Amino acid sequence: MSFFNLLTCYRVLIGWLLCAALQATPLNNAYDTQPLYSCKTSDKFFKEREEGEISFSIAPFYQHANTARDAAGKKVPGGDRLGQINMFGLFFDTNRAPKTFNAGNYPKAWPARDAVQGVVNQALTPGDQYRLRLDSTDKQNFVATDNKFAYVSSPLSYEKIGLRSQLNCDFGFGLGVSARMGVVDVKVKQRPVQLEKTFAADLGLTSIEGYAPIDESKDDSKALYKALFSDQAREAVANDYGLTFKQFHQSSPEDMHLQVYWHAPIDFYEKNDEVGVTLVPYLAVGAWMPLSEELDKKYVFAAPFGNQDRDFGFTVEGALGLEFPVLPQAGGQSFGVSIGGGLLIFNEKDLASQYFPTTDLQSVVFPWQVTRLTKRPGETWYVNVGMKAEHFLENLSFYADFSYTQHVKDTFTIKETDSARRDAFAAGVDGYQRSTAWKNQQISAGFNFEITDSVALSAAAQAHISGTQVMRSVTLLGGLAVTF
Repeated sequence: MSFFNLLTCYRVLIGWLLCAALQATPLNNAYDTQPLYSCKTSDKFFKEREEGEISFSIAPFYQHANTARDAAGKKVPGGDRLGQINMFGLFFDTNRAPKTFNAGNYPKAWPARDAVQGVVNQALTPGDQYRLRLDSTDKQNFVATDNKFAYVSSPLSYEKIGLRSQLNCDFGFGLGVSARMGVVDVKVKQRPVQLEKTFAADLGLTSIEGYAPIDESKDDSKALYKALFSDQAREAVANDYGLTFKQFHQSSPEDMHLQVYWHAPIDFYEKNDEVGVTLVPYLAVGAWMPLSEELDKKYVFAAPFGNQDRDFGFTVEGALGLEFPVLPQAGGQSFGVSIGGGLLIFNEKDLASQYFPTTDLQSVVFPWQVTRLTKRPGETWYVNVGMKAEHFLENLSFYADFSYTQHVKDTFTIKETDSARRDAFAAGVDGYQRSTAWKNQQISAGFNFEITDSVALSAAAQAHISGTQVMRSVTLLGGLAVTF
């Protein structure tokens, strides 16, 4: 192994250990917080050019997740990212619900509520840890620790497959523009919940499926399962509210990101007049353009294609790069690190006919719709440290990144004209706002192989490390880049 290779491997290792931040330009999307477009992870790395050039890359990718992080940072099934579903919460505040809660309007939910009230008004087996408080369908009597029976965990399988592209126009003196976009197919499927096993284990039952008709007053747990917790019952109750737990599967363009960036390299010389290090300030401004399809609101587990609620967002980024000379200079070798950060901000917008909670005890599934509300998306801020080792082997380059980002909670203002409806939804604002905040940390690494001076193949991977209220997604990406 040559001296250059040893030196580069050493610097790659040190750079990897020191990298402690995020790659650039995130989305407000808890499933895909920083979309990966190429093995280089960002435009922050500087490359000296004698004249302008245009480069175009196309990259197929696959993203997958089964698990998530909840508000405490604990690893949970994907559907529990914002907490388990409180099935009793569907019946809270029915006396002032935005739509009259009766058998005519809700032919499935009404009998389910009757069954639940019938069960909670009878004592379950004395001493049972899941014994329910009297009338737990009234939020005033509901205590989560005493009503574990009311909550349902939701295992999910999330997949995104698609094609992303990036166009860069560099003018040769540090100034450039870039455009990024993609087309994706997203699938979110709820896996079997196996609630009958929970009922059998916790309440002493031996069988749930296929049981003969029974006197429900003598077997409360089976009555409750049959009325509300079985797959068929949960789907029927959700349909009453215009919702579904069925698989979400939809294709769409992603949002497009347009950006103008600028590098300003400053050489620092050693005593022998050789360049010891090059300091490269970096500045970029850009915008996310909402091109993605609008989500179908009836799907409880729909995943956004771009920014949440198709928001138009502005990005500002800055960084300081350090380019170190590699001796002997041959084959275009270079080693560098980039330390930076930025901000993603959004416009305030009005939303109509949105599912919204009427109490903080409702989680994941909200039965009522607010007619109109104003949303001010929270800021997304981030920092960045990346590293590169270009041509550390002949025609082969390596890039790495360790990331951290945070999205501040959104704020909502209810715009109902009817005071009763406004008060009903106002009770759920605080909890819903907290659910919109998230944090994410992840690592990325990629290789680029130059077949010719103009054509290169690449591969990259991105993996979640920790965070709160985000999916634990893993992304694999391949790429073909052409330079003119």
